[in-house]
Amino acid sequence: MQQHQRKEVQGWLNLFEQQKQSGLTAVALCRQQQINVQTYYTRRRDIRHQRKAASLCR
Repeated sequence: MQQHQRKEVQGWLNLFEQQKQSGLTAVALCRQQQINVQTYYTRRRDIRHQRKAASLCR
């Protein structure tokens, strides 16, 4: 994974954690952060799949 991609993934991970800690729904957080909710769910799914695949390769 390239460094830019790692930074982007880390940004999304931070956002997912922020949503979890805030108690807001994903939809409410996305509205607050002006993020498309479908993009939020897609990135969450993709990152989960990437991490699962990486852990299986170890």
